[in-house]
Amino acid sequence: MYSSYSLSKRLVYIPILAIQLLLISSVSSLNLTNDYLNHKCLVSQGKYRPGDKYEDNLNFLTREVLSYNFPDGFIHISYGEAPSFVAVILQCRGDSYDSKCLSCYATALSGLRRRCQRNKGRVIWYDQCFLFINSIKSSPRKNDYRNAFSMHNPNNVIDNTELFNKKTRDFLYELMLEATTPNRTSMLYAAGEKKLGTKKLYAMVQCAQDILRCKGCLEWSINELSKCCHSKQGARVLGTECTLSQNNAFLFHKCSDIEGSFTSKSPYESNLNNLFPQLSYKVPSTGFATSSAGITPDNVNGLALCRGDASSSDCSSCLATAIPEIRQRCPSNKAGIIWYDNCLVKYSSTNFFGKIDFESRFYLYNVKNVSDPSTFNTQTKALLTKLTKKATTGDNEKLFATGEKNIGKNKLYGLVQCTRDLKSEACKACLNGSIGELPNCCDGKEGGRVVGGSCNFRYEIYPFVNAA
Repeated sequence: MYSSYSLSKRLVYIPILAIQLLLISSVSSLNLTNDYLNHKCLVSQGKYRPGDKYEDNLNFLTREVLSYNFPDGFIHISYGEAPSFVAVILQCRGDSYDSKCLSCYATALSGLRRRCQRNKGRVIWYDQCFLFINSIKSSPRKNDYRNAFSMHNPNNVIDNTELFNKKTRDFLYELMLEATTPNRTSMLYAAGEKKLGTKKLYAMVQCAQDILRCKGCLEWSINELSKCCHSKQGARVLGTECTLSQNNAFLFHKCSDIEGSFTSKSPYESNLNNLFPQLSYKVPSTGFATSSAGITPDNVNGLALCRGDASSSDCSSCLATAIPEIRQRCPSNKAGIIWYDNCLVKYSSTNFFGKIDFESRFYLYNVKNVSDPSTFNTQTKALLTKLTKKATTGDNEKLFATGEKNIGKNKLYGLVQCTRDLKSEACKACLNGSIGELPNCCDGKEGGRVVGGSCNFRYEIYPFVNAA
């Protein structure tokens, strides 16, 4: 499973881990589709200009990858010197190699060029592969959790959930031991199935060959997976290193390098430690608050937002999970943001209040397609546009709206929300910009979200909003 070389004689290792499980009622395969899953444009690494040395090195490396036959599904090559250094890392799933791996690479490369135009750093995930283009040299096996994310099936197991959770956990541990057994031909990858009553559970685990402690990473991720996907019929954990998911509400997080870092026991850390309790205290009663602590140059600003339909107790619980988690994931960054289903928490050394956050945005969508995408896309945009108007007009101080729309015999459900530091017009502009991303994120999909630091929307063909 491992093949790596460096054209510049300076090798950079990026470990990758994946966990996937799926519950279905008939015999199937984990290797049916190559759906797009997620991507991230690493804005902190900057952009390159047309015709510059970085672009020359990038084009050289991407052509080199195309000449490789991927017998083991992995390649890592690098070329050039800073500031034109480029590394290309491709990891294909353990059951995708040779022509399948090459095909996924071509798809991923095209997707990155379209979604992250001229970004020096960018990463994209598909069902069959992961492609990471990077401009920063790093030491081997460097932990990096900033690009981790999780996905899960919205449907819950109905019968005997505790038994299902136990058997799922036991099965993943069996695969972990299989994948990490020394001297295996297909090392650090394992897949299998287990019968659960009348149905079968299919699962897969995988690490890159250069990871130092695959077993430890998988063990940690399995523990976190139980928090994200309790009794869910399917789930995944994906990333560029040993990845994880937290709680049943974790969506994504981002640590910003642009504002620099702070040191332990510094004035900035002290102010950050004062800020978070203020948010924890102020937010649950109203669902939103901003706060600041300290003076320049060590001042820190923060906000927290709970979903408009979340109860005070759910809001408080979400913050109690999100705040320590963002501290763990961004231990020394002066700016960071984390999203859960029920809340988001954001902090920065700059005063961002009242400004639309265009940088922090990501997509999530249901992998299933609708039968009539053209009509469905039109109806989805119409519902979200109507909800945007509802959220930003009149006396709607929460900048939040939900609703539903009949599509033939079925219903479409939607939700829009903005952080309340924005004025109504700014909220409207933010949501309209996100709705404009529909063709890129969720074209013809049964459900989808565009989630950002200032606003978000979600739509599904099933009810997901909590009753008032």
